[in-house]
Amino acid sequence: KKLLVFSAIDVGGSLEQFSIIGTNVSLNARGLYFRENRGLEVTNLTTDFTYSLKEMHFKNTRLQTKNSDVKGNVDFTYKRENLKDFNNKVHLEADFSESTLSVKDLKKFYNELNGNNELNFTGKIYGTLNDFTVKRLRLNSTRGLKIFGDFSFINALNTEKGFVFAGNIKNLTTTYKELKNTLPKLLGKTLPSEFEKLGRFSLAGLIKVTPEQMDATVSLQSEIGSTVSDLQITNIDNIDAAEYNGEIELNNFDIGAFLNNPLFGEISLKGDVNGGGFTLDNINTS
Repeated sequence: KKLLVFSAIDVGGSLEQFSIIGTNVSLNARGLYFRENRGLEVTNLTTDFTYSLKEMHFKNTRLQTKNSDVKGNVDFTYKRENLKDFNNKVHLEADFSESTLSVKDLKKFYNELNGNNELNFTGKIYGTLNDFTVKRLRLNSTRGLKIFGDFSFINALNTEKGFVFAGNIKNLTTTYKELKNTLPKLLGKTLPSEFEKLGRFSLAGLIKVTPEQMDATVSLQSEIGSTVSDLQITNIDNIDAAEYNGEIELNNFDIGAFLNNPLFGEISLKGDVNGGGFTLDNINTS
Protein backbone atom coordinates (compact mmCIF):
# COMPACT_ATOMS: atom_id res chain seq x y z
CA LYS A 1 0.00 0.00 0.00
CA LYS A 2 1.53 3.27 -1.13
CA LEU A 3 1.14 6.46 0.90
CA LEU A 4 -0.21 9.42 -1.06
CA VAL A 5 2.40 12.16 -0.73
CA PHE A 6 0.64 15.00 -2.54
CA SER A 7 -2.50 15.69 -4.51
CA ALA A 8 -4.47 18.87 -5.25
CA ILE A 9 -8.03 19.71 -6.21
CA ASP A 10 -9.89 22.91 -7.09
CA VAL A 11 -6.78 24.17 -8.85
CA GLY A 12 -6.55 27.50 -10.67
CA GLY A 13 -4.12 30.31 -11.53
CA SER A 14 -1.73 31.01 -14.36
CA LEU A 15 1.61 29.69 -15.64
CA GLU A 16 4.03 31.92 -17.55
CA GLN A 17 7.23 31.20 -19.52
CA PHE A 18 6.51 27.45 -19.41
CA SER A 19 9.43 25.51 -20.89
CA ILE A 20 10.37 21.83 -21.29
CA ILE A 21 13.80 21.10 -22.71
CA GLY A 22 14.66 17.41 -22.39
CA THR A 23 14.25 16.57 -18.71
CA ASN A 24 14.49 20.22 -17.60
CA VAL A 25 11.29 22.07 -16.76
CA SER A 26 10.85 25.73 -15.88
CA LEU A 27 7.81 27.92 -15.31
CA ASN A 28 6.65 30.98 -13.44
CA ALA A 29 3.53 30.30 -11.37
CA ARG A 30 1.35 33.32 -10.69
CA GLY A 31 -1.59 33.28 -8.31
CA LEU A 32 -2.02 29.52 -8.10
CA TYR A 33 -4.72 28.32 -5.71
CA PHE A 34 -5.66 24.77 -4.69
CA ARG A 35 -6.59 22.47 -1.81
CA GLU A 36 -4.05 19.75 -1.10
CA ASN A 37 -4.70 16.29 0.28
CA ARG A 38 -3.98 17.15 3.94
CA GLY A 39 -6.62 19.89 3.84
CA LEU A 40 -4.38 22.95 3.41
CA GLU A 41 -6.11 25.57 1.27
CA VAL A 42 -3.59 27.66 -0.65
CA THR A 43 -5.04 30.97 -1.84
CA ASN A 44 -1.92 32.19 -3.66
CA LEU A 45 1.28 30.48 -4.71
CA THR A 46 3.66 32.61 -6.74
CA THR A 47 7.09 31.22 -7.58
CA ASP A 48 9.77 30.90 -10.27
CA PHE A 49 10.14 27.13 -10.58
CA THR A 50 12.86 25.04 -12.23
CA TYR A 51 13.34 21.27 -12.21
CA SER A 52 16.13 18.98 -13.38
CA LEU A 53 17.21 15.43 -12.59
CA LYS A 54 19.36 16.74 -9.72
CA GLU A 55 17.78 19.95 -8.48
CA MET A 56 14.48 21.69 -7.89
CA HIS A 57 14.22 25.41 -7.13
CA PHE A 58 11.41 27.67 -5.98
CA LYS A 59 12.73 31.23 -6.28
CA ASN A 60 10.95 34.44 -5.25
CA THR A 61 8.29 32.33 -3.62
CA ARG A 62 5.20 33.55 -1.82
CA LEU A 63 2.69 31.08 -0.40
CA GLN A 64 -0.50 32.38 1.18
CA THR A 65 -3.43 30.75 2.94
CA LYS A 66 -6.21 32.38 4.93
CA ASN A 67 -3.91 32.56 7.96
CA SER A 68 -0.34 32.27 6.64
CA ASP A 69 1.96 34.30 4.38
CA VAL A 70 5.36 32.69 3.76
CA LYS A 71 8.03 34.38 1.61
CA GLY A 72 11.44 33.07 0.59
CA ASN A 73 13.59 30.90 -1.65
CA VAL A 74 13.53 27.09 -1.40
CA ASP A 75 16.04 24.74 -3.08
CA PHE A 76 16.09 20.92 -3.19
CA THR A 77 19.03 18.80 -4.36
CA TYR A 78 18.88 15.03 -4.77
CA LYS A 79 19.64 11.90 -6.69
CA ARG A 80 16.56 11.10 -8.74
CA GLU A 81 16.12 7.65 -7.20
CA ASN A 82 15.98 9.23 -3.72
CA LEU A 83 12.85 11.27 -4.45
CA LYS A 84 10.75 8.33 -3.28
CA ASP A 85 12.25 8.83 0.22
CA PHE A 86 11.80 12.60 0.14
CA ASN A 87 11.72 13.21 3.91
CA ASN A 88 15.05 11.51 4.55
CA LYS A 89 17.18 11.77 1.40
CA VAL A 90 16.33 15.03 -0.37
CA HIS A 91 18.51 17.93 0.76
CA LEU A 92 16.73 21.18 1.52
CA GLU A 93 17.98 24.76 1.74
CA ALA A 94 15.46 27.50 2.44
CA ASP A 95 15.85 31.20 3.22
CA PHE A 96 12.73 32.87 4.60
CA SER A 97 12.20 36.62 4.79
CA GLU A 98 9.47 38.27 6.89
CA SER A 99 6.84 35.53 7.03
CA THR A 100 3.77 34.53 9.02
CA LEU A 101 2.86 30.89 9.59
CA SER A 102 -0.33 29.76 11.31
CA VAL A 103 0.01 26.83 13.71
CA LYS A 104 -3.34 25.62 12.33
CA ASP A 105 -1.74 25.29 8.89
CA LEU A 106 1.52 23.83 10.18
CA LYS A 107 -0.35 21.22 12.22
CA LYS A 108 -1.60 19.64 8.98
CA PHE A 109 2.00 18.60 8.26
CA TYR A 110 3.44 18.32 11.79
CA ASN A 111 0.90 16.91 14.24
CA GLU A 112 3.05 17.55 17.33
CA LEU A 113 1.91 21.19 17.31
CA ASN A 114 -1.21 22.61 18.89
CA GLY A 115 -3.05 25.91 19.37
CA ASN A 116 -4.12 28.92 17.32
CA ASN A 117 -0.85 30.84 17.41
CA GLU A 118 0.52 32.75 14.44
CA LEU A 119 4.31 32.66 14.11
CA ASN A 120 6.15 35.62 12.58
CA PHE A 121 9.66 34.60 11.59
CA THR A 122 12.80 34.88 9.51
CA GLY A 123 15.55 32.28 9.22
CA LYS A 124 17.36 29.69 7.15
CA ILE A 125 16.86 25.92 7.03
CA TYR A 126 19.39 23.27 5.96
CA GLY A 127 19.15 19.48 5.83
CA THR A 128 16.31 17.06 5.15
CA LEU A 129 12.74 17.30 6.38
CA ASN A 130 13.51 14.63 8.99
CA ASP A 131 16.95 15.96 10.01
CA PHE A 132 17.33 19.69 9.65
CA THR A 133 18.96 22.75 11.20
CA VAL A 134 17.43 26.19 11.55
CA LYS A 135 19.97 29.02 11.51
CA ARG A 136 19.47 32.59 12.72
CA LEU A 137 15.84 32.00 13.58
CA ARG A 138 13.99 35.08 14.81
CA LEU A 139 10.45 34.15 15.76
CA ASN A 140 7.68 36.04 17.54
CA SER A 141 4.19 34.71 18.11
CA THR A 142 0.89 36.48 18.60
CA ARG A 143 0.83 35.17 22.18
CA GLY A 144 4.17 36.58 23.23
CA LEU A 145 6.49 33.65 22.48
CA LYS A 146 9.95 34.80 21.34
CA ILE A 147 12.64 32.45 20.03
CA PHE A 148 16.01 33.65 18.69
CA GLY A 149 18.85 31.23 17.96
CA ASP A 150 20.08 28.16 16.07
CA PHE A 151 18.32 24.79 16.36
CA SER A 152 18.63 21.20 15.11
CA PHE A 153 15.85 18.62 14.85
CA ILE A 154 16.44 14.89 14.22
CA ASN A 155 13.55 12.49 13.62
CA ALA A 156 11.11 15.40 13.77
CA LEU A 157 8.72 13.58 11.41
CA ASN A 158 9.48 10.07 12.70
CA THR A 159 9.48 10.65 16.45
CA GLU A 160 9.07 6.92 17.09
CA LYS A 161 12.73 6.55 16.08
CA GLY A 162 13.81 8.89 18.86
CA PHE A 163 13.36 12.64 18.58
CA VAL A 164 16.52 14.68 19.22
CA PHE A 165 16.54 18.44 19.69
CA ALA A 166 19.56 20.71 20.13
CA GLY A 167 19.41 24.46 20.55
CA ASN A 168 21.87 27.32 20.84
CA ILE A 169 19.33 29.73 22.29
CA LYS A 170 20.06 33.44 22.21
CA ASN A 171 16.70 34.33 23.71
CA LEU A 172 13.65 32.24 24.51
CA THR A 173 10.89 34.26 26.19
CA THR A 174 7.67 32.47 27.04
CA THR A 175 5.64 30.81 29.79
CA TYR A 176 5.37 27.16 30.78
CA LYS A 177 1.76 26.98 29.55
CA GLU A 178 2.58 28.52 26.18
CA LEU A 179 5.45 26.09 25.52
CA LYS A 180 3.48 23.06 26.67
CA ASN A 181 0.37 24.05 24.72
CA THR A 182 2.35 24.65 21.51
CA LEU A 183 4.32 21.37 21.67
CA PRO A 184 2.26 19.18 24.01
CA LYS A 185 3.63 15.80 22.88
CA LEU A 186 7.30 16.79 22.72
CA LEU A 187 7.68 19.28 25.57
CA GLY A 188 4.75 18.22 27.70
CA LYS A 189 6.82 15.30 28.93
CA THR A 190 10.15 17.11 29.36
CA LEU A 191 9.10 20.33 31.10
CA PRO A 192 8.69 19.96 34.89
CA SER A 193 5.23 21.13 35.98
CA GLU A 194 6.83 23.31 38.67
CA PHE A 195 8.15 25.54 35.87
CA GLU A 196 4.68 27.06 35.74
CA LYS A 197 5.66 28.95 38.93
CA LEU A 198 8.31 30.89 36.97
CA GLY A 199 5.66 32.99 35.23
CA ARG A 200 6.99 34.64 32.08
CA PHE A 201 10.69 33.81 31.78
CA SER A 202 13.61 34.41 29.44
CA LEU A 203 16.23 31.73 28.85
CA ALA A 204 19.55 31.66 27.00
CA GLY A 205 22.13 28.90 26.55
CA LEU A 206 22.66 25.41 25.15
CA ILE A 207 20.07 22.62 25.38
CA LYS A 208 20.08 19.10 23.98
CA VAL A 209 17.15 16.72 24.44
CA THR A 210 17.21 13.01 23.53
CA PRO A 211 14.74 10.29 24.51
CA GLU A 212 17.04 9.37 27.42
CA GLN A 213 18.26 12.67 28.84
CA MET A 214 18.50 16.42 28.67
CA ASP A 215 21.71 18.47 28.87
CA ALA A 216 21.17 22.13 29.70
CA THR A 217 23.71 24.89 30.19
CA VAL A 218 21.46 27.90 30.54
CA SER A 219 20.78 31.15 32.33
CA LEU A 220 17.19 32.02 33.19
CA GLN A 221 15.46 35.22 34.27
CA SER A 222 11.97 34.77 35.69
CA GLU A 223 9.31 36.52 37.75
CA ILE A 224 10.57 34.75 40.90
CA GLY A 225 14.33 35.22 40.40
CA SER A 226 17.22 34.14 38.22
CA THR A 227 19.27 30.96 37.86
CA VAL A 228 22.40 29.78 36.07
CA SER A 229 22.72 26.02 35.63
CA ASP A 230 24.82 23.35 33.94
CA LEU A 231 22.82 20.15 34.41
CA GLN A 232 22.44 16.66 33.01
CA ILE A 233 18.90 15.42 33.57
CA THR A 234 17.89 11.77 33.14
CA ASN A 235 14.65 9.81 33.52
CA ILE A 236 12.96 12.59 31.56
CA ASP A 237 9.98 10.41 30.63
CA ASN A 238 8.80 11.10 34.19
CA ILE A 239 10.17 14.62 34.34
CA ASP A 240 8.74 15.65 37.74
CA ALA A 241 10.72 12.78 39.27
CA ALA A 242 13.77 13.13 37.00
CA GLU A 243 17.32 12.75 38.28
CA TYR A 244 19.94 15.42 37.75
CA ASN A 245 23.51 16.38 38.54
CA GLY A 246 25.73 19.33 37.75
CA GLU A 247 26.14 22.93 38.88
CA ILE A 248 23.51 25.47 39.79
CA GLU A 249 23.44 29.10 40.90
CA LEU A 250 20.37 30.87 42.30
CA ASN A 251 20.18 34.66 42.58
CA ASN A 252 17.39 36.07 44.78
CA PHE A 253 15.28 33.11 43.70
CA ASP A 254 11.96 32.69 45.53
CA ILE A 255 12.24 28.99 46.18
CA GLY A 256 9.17 29.18 48.40
CA ALA A 257 7.06 30.20 45.41
CA PHE A 258 8.71 27.52 43.26
CA LEU A 259 8.02 24.77 45.81
CA ASN A 260 4.68 26.29 46.85
CA ASN A 261 5.72 26.38 50.52
CA PRO A 262 5.67 29.63 52.57
CA LEU A 263 8.37 28.33 54.94
CA PHE A 264 10.92 29.12 52.23
CA GLY A 265 11.70 32.56 50.84
CA GLU A 266 14.25 34.04 48.47
CA ILE A 267 17.60 32.30 48.32
CA SER A 268 20.99 32.91 46.68
CA LEU A 269 23.47 30.07 46.39
CA LYS A 270 26.06 28.48 44.14
CA GLY A 271 27.15 24.85 44.26
CA ASP A 272 27.09 21.32 42.92
CA VAL A 273 23.76 19.54 42.89
CA ASN A 274 23.02 15.83 42.72
CA GLY A 275 19.62 14.29 43.22
CA GLY A 276 16.13 14.01 41.84
CA GLY A 277 12.65 15.46 41.91
CA PHE A 278 11.29 18.92 41.22
CA THR A 279 8.37 18.98 43.66
CA LEU A 280 8.49 19.30 47.46
CA ASP A 281 6.80 15.92 47.75
CA ASN A 282 9.51 13.99 45.95
CA ILE A 283 12.66 16.13 46.03
CA ASN A 284 15.74 14.26 47.25
CA THR A 285 18.76 16.41 46.54
CA SER A 286 22.15 17.26 47.97
